[in-house]
Amino acid sequence: MRATVFALILSLVLPGFAADQPKLPAGFKVTRFAGHPEISYPTGVAAGPMGAVYVCVDLNSSLDVEAKRGKIVRCVDTDGDGVADKFSDYVADVDSPRSSCFVDGTLYVVNPPFLTAFRDTDGDGVADEKKILVKGMGFDLSFRGADHTSNGVRMGMDGWLYLAIGDYGFFKAVGTDGKTLHLHGGGVTRVRPDGSEIEHYSRYARNIYDVAVSPKLDVFARDNTNDGKGWNTRLHHFVAMADNGYPRLYKNFPNEHLQPLADYGGGSGTGGYWLDEPGFPSEFNNRLYTCDFTTRKVYVHSLEEQEATFSAGQSVFYDIQAIDMDCDGFSRIYVSDWTGGAYRYKKAEVGSVSRITYPGLKSNQFPDLKSADLTGLLGYLQSASAVTRINASREILKRKGREVARGLQKVVTDKSTPLSGRIAAIFTLKQKLGAGANKRLIKASKDETIREWALRAVADRKGQLQGIDSKAVAKFLQDSNPRVRLQATIALARLGAGDFTADILKLAQDPDAGFSEEIDLSKKYTENQAIPHTAVKAVVEMRAVTQCLQALDDRSLRAPALRALQQMHDLDAVNGLIKRLNAASVSETDYRIELLKTLFRLYQRDKAWEGKKWWTTRPDDRGPYFEPVTWEGSPAIRQAIAAGFNSLDETYHSTLLYELRRNRIDPKDLEIEVKVDEVLAVIETAAPASSAIPLLQEAASSEKRGLHTRAAAFKTLGRIPGREAFKSQLAVLEEWKKSDPNNPGYQTATREFVFDPMNAHRPKIVRDIIRRPKGYGGQLTLMIAMNLVDSPTSDAYLRNLLTPIVESKANTVEFVNAAGDLLLTKYLPQIEAAAKSGKAALASAAAPVAERLRKLSQLTAEEQQNVEKVGVEKAMQLALEISGDKTFGQQIFARQACLACHTLSQDAELKGPYLGDAGNKWQRDYLLQSILKPSAVVAQGFQTQWFETTAEFTYEGFVTGEADGVVELRN
Repeated sequence: MRATVFALILSLVLPGFAADQPKLPAGFKVTRFAGHPEISYPTGVAAGPMGAVYVCVDLNSSLDVEAKRGKIVRCVDTDGDGVADKFSDYVADVDSPRSSCFVDGTLYVVNPPFLTAFRDTDGDGVADEKKILVKGMGFDLSFRGADHTSNGVRMGMDGWLYLAIGDYGFFKAVGTDGKTLHLHGGGVTRVRPDGSEIEHYSRYARNIYDVAVSPKLDVFARDNTNDGKGWNTRLHHFVAMADNGYPRLYKNFPNEHLQPLADYGGGSGTGGYWLDEPGFPSEFNNRLYTCDFTTRKVYVHSLEEQEATFSAGQSVFYDIQAIDMDCDGFSRIYVSDWTGGAYRYKKAEVGSVSRITYPGLKSNQFPDLKSADLTGLLGYLQSASAVTRINASREILKRKGREVARGLQKVVTDKSTPLSGRIAAIFTLKQKLGAGANKRLIKASKDETIREWALRAVADRKGQLQGIDSKAVAKFLQDSNPRVRLQATIALARLGAGDFTADILKLAQDPDAGFSEEIDLSKKYTENQAIPHTAVKAVVEMRAVTQCLQALDDRSLRAPALRALQQMHDLDAVNGLIKRLNAASVSETDYRIELLKTLFRLYQRDKAWEGKKWWTTRPDDRGPYFEPVTWEGSPAIRQAIAAGFNSLDETYHSTLLYELRRNRIDPKDLEIEVKVDEVLAVIETAAPASSAIPLLQEAASSEKRGLHTRAAAFKTLGRIPGREAFKSQLAVLEEWKKSDPNNPGYQTATREFVFDPMNAHRPKIVRDIIRRPKGYGGQLTLMIAMNLVDSPTSDAYLRNLLTPIVESKANTVEFVNAAGDLLLTKYLPQIEAAAKSGKAALASAAAPVAERLRKLSQLTAEEQQNVEKVGVEKAMQLALEISGDKTFGQQIFARQACLACHTLSQDAELKGPYLGDAGNKWQRDYLLQSILKPSAVVAQGFQTQWFETTAEFTYEGFVTGEADGVVELRN
């Protein structure tokens, strides 16, 4: 290996990394509560209110599949020194225990394919009672390792168990009441503590490991990335009925799913917890916490209400490779970690549990609930401790007598009671009385302070909706509080109140949520997102086909009504849309186009999933369906589309063709008379001809075209061999530089063009252009030539051909700018000479470049040591002691041919593992190991695979895509 240690260090991209960052904020105290040999690979931690800690252990880690490698260990600190000294196998043998929670003497554990409740009835520290609450909730070890399976569980103040489901999903989950549920993908499912009433809460996240539930019953999770395909670590606020977009919508239909609160780049989200306990400073209490395995952090989030959701801030709370987090009834936080571990079992000494306290403030003291009378319990329900409140609620539910409901009602209506206590009383009352609480809750909704939760509670259980007047709920659709409007919408959907469809659709009149020819894939809602999305989903949930069709007669409601109808694969919906398409006048062109687009979406539906195959870490994300198939409504739709398309003026055909392709419909299947946009036709051609070069150059340069088409035209030029196509790409990049030099998409395209490995196959074209370099195009060509001369993958022919010509251009501005952009210190003598030139323009360009290169070339003797001579271990040690340079690192990354297999931009085509956020995902020691020992760890999803074809050819590489029966392999 010829690169210096310094060069290797500079290739590390480490934004936001600080080696001297404290373990915890000032005032906090941490102890190592438990570790090896009692626990190893702790997949989850649950704290009992009295301080016993239950640690799920799984030696299979994420990907191993051996049976009988899991257990749950009960850890107790008997002497109060912050370190557990008494251990017992609470559950000695359980496969794939993931996360858990402990409430009212019961440990709820997700151990796929089960949700199980364990109890220790005799107090010996070992569970002697086991009840399976849900079966079929995921897959067992015969399917695959447990890394994308059903994961976390957390009980909310409403008594629901909220479940974090990874994108294995489940084919047929069955609760104790026989109710079944199907989920192709990830999301949040919920079920009652006895295993009944299982239902979807919020669908289509990627691979969430845990959920956090706030005292106000907001549900959150930190999601995982999809290995460079544009879905980063996302912070979700889950809203009932929402579609969070993975993998069908997020890439090409971003306006149709609920956007996350934040996008944090690379990482692997794991645990989540809402801390609301006395004994912690205000800036750290009543806050959301999330864990990240890859960035090795626990984060604390500040949240500000925005519309019916939030805006989020994030700061580091604890530096550790965190998996899960919980808190007991004495204000003691517990964090489990996998320090030293990986996706497969590596060694026994992996992971620990930390205990975190804040000695400077008085902690909570968990009470003896069983001996408390009703008055005492009602007081504990109003505690400042969330742990105390939820356990007090469970104890109250065991008490009998009319005075229980009367006492709860009094807390609900007492305006002097803290809001968290009133919310706890509302949902305890609902659980105690069931449908009998509904009239009281409707009455409570008159109080604007608790209106939101009264409305949520009244329709919270679909089997307890008796006696609810929908009109009493619907009037709050126009409430001044957006959170109330949201809950009124959800309640009406659960009530099936289709008569209020028009009123609900008025909440979805979002002018930015429609269709456009060139969709802006970078758009992110910053406000007004939860209500319009939920309003449409509510109408779909009610299957309000007739009401939506009627709403089309109201121009102000057409857009949201069509957004709802396009999600209803119902023959009445199809026939109603076709009837309106046929009846629309010639002058109503926009309306006819929107009707056609709705029919495009309804033409296909998702193929029924049989639960036999997972879609892998990088599934087909084209959408709008994962595996589109036609259905019984398709023949009528096909006929209507053909007639409607052919009746429109050809000036609209381009827009409609774009929508057809976006919906993955082949125009040839629809018998339509296509008058093609010639540019789009060339872009879709497998082998475009050189005659298309002028057309593509004009399209790529034209500001009249959308970014999507311009980028596609530029890439298509790159598929045409020869000098003219190459020169046309240079001309396009020059135009982009003039029109919008800071456009990230243009910058990505330029970088990919300069460092394209295919440049090595056109050296003579590069040579001929740099003989007379001119302007920005000449600079880019010189950069290509310099890169080929400097690249370790270039052969002697390339170097001998290009080196003398490159060096002969040292007295040009193009040469100076090219060397400066590439940060090539080898050209420092030529740049210094140019800086002293009598040519003013040349000297002006060269002076700052010379200064920059001089700084980079001033290496110490130690920094200039060769890795080959000092050895890998010494190189690792030296590299950890020296600061990096992000800009220079990016250039070295490109020049060392890393771009052949990796990308630094989310906009670039996926190759190998995405490394643009490597510094946020991994620490220095891991990055250095990956450079110096590249085979030590292979990123998940990029393991080498072999394929042998029926023609007896063998192909080796990693799978980058699988769609429509075609497997894409990168070798």
